[in-house]
Amino acid sequence: MEGAARPDLPGFGFLFKRAGLIYRERWRTIFSIIVVGAAATMAAAVFVPLILLFFLLRHAPGQSWDAFIFCGVCAAFLASAVFVWAQAALGLSLIDPDRGPGAKDCFEAAWAKIPGFAWVCILAAAACTGGFFLLIVPGLVLSVCLAFAPLIYLGEGVGGFAALLKSCHYVKGRFWAVAARLGALCAPTAATSLVPLGRGTARLAVMPLTFIGAALLLAELRRLRGRAPFAPSLRGRLLLALALAGLAVPVFLLPRTLAWAAPRLHALESRLTSGLLDTPAFRRLLAPRRSP
Repeated sequence: MEGAARPDLPGFGFLFKRAGLIYRERWRTIFSIIVVGAAATMAAAVFVPLILLFFLLRHAPGQSWDAFIFCGVCAAFLASAVFVWAQAALGLSLIDPDRGPGAKDCFEAAWAKIPGFAWVCILAAAACTGGFFLLIVPGLVLSVCLAFAPLIYLGEGVGGFAALLKSCHYVKGRFWAVAARLGALCAPTAATSLVPLGRGTARLAVMPLTFIGAALLLAELRRLRGRAPFAPSLRGRLLLALALAGLAVPVFLLPRTLAWAAPRLHALESRLTSGLLDTPAFRRLLAPRRSP
């Protein structure tokens, strides 16, 4: 994972120039997927649960609270599934720098990949979060090493822990070079948060450029690895398991933190309250007023 930057990776200018060319060639497909995905996610989150709620309340009027809970769970599940579907379709439209399928083909191909793509994203996010709980630095390292796992699943069909380990395999020996390029690719998307008006529109317009750059970088890493065999190692599995175990840190520390803080907060509250009640200003406030 460690190592100095090597000149065999493309430079920043090449990545942005090539990503810009691909963006101009495929912008219709990209924004078709974004618009259709956003509309489908909104329908899954709002309209479908409302129809279901109307049906339940009409046939079981005495179970209104249960119907609300059931429809809320259905809305969250449907919206999440449709959002993952749209993200997978967007990734499929950008994963191959040399060939860009249409929006319909991307949605059709992404349909069967929803569970696997969601699982890889959950594993990568959980490992990075657990790494952050282990004193932050492991989380930063894993954010770079696992950045390509979802694209690897979409492009190579390698899922689960194998996608995470293969992402680490591609990054190994070029960590700092990859980290610098990923940071540069993410900078335009992050800069949209400084836009005073139309922040969401600006982010949607710039975000595909980051995805295209990441796909180009993955293609270069794959080319540099050549036909080097990949076999998930026990060491890599143990490191990922340790990162996932980091998720238990807040669960382990929270009860002890609350037990330590509760009596101290109570003592502080008592001290502040007693000090406030003993002040002359408070006694004058409570003293009965004399009639003139």
